[in-house]
Amino acid sequence: MPELLIPGYCCKAIGSTYEILVGRSQSITGPFLDPNGTAMTAGGGMELQGSTDGMVGPGGPSITLDGGTFLIDYHYYDAWAAGQPWLQVRPLYWSADGWPITGAAMVPVPGAPPGHLMPVPGRHRHLTNMYRAPGRFGQISRKP
Repeated sequence: MPELLIPGYCCKAIGSTYEILVGRSQSITGPFLDPNGTAMTAGGGMELQGSTDGMVGPGGPSITLDGGTFLIDYHYYDAWAAGQPWLQVRPLYWSADGWPITGAAMVPVPGAPPGHLMPVPGRHRHLTNMYRAPGRFGQISRKP
């Protein structure tokens, strides 16, 4: 069973440092571990969604099932529009080994400059090989 964690600072517009991390456990009481086996209580957690494409400080996620498609929605701050808050929706997929992966943003970023292209669905950034480095909040490293 997955657990989502949103560490960092919220409500600071483009200064927000929120990110959405995930860990899994065999038990509802934990421990919740990242793919490297590091407990989330010890600095572990796989980044599910970080700041990207003008969307800063993603947080407050919820997951719904729409027909046969999982969707994750979360708030973020628009880096191109003085940090205005908005809501984003992405499809949520599951890797062969059961880890969630976010798909391409479904809603254009309102303040995006003319000509800015959103990621093409199906060509989004897969995070299955990227993890937070233990003990270094917010740092991302590639899986060895």
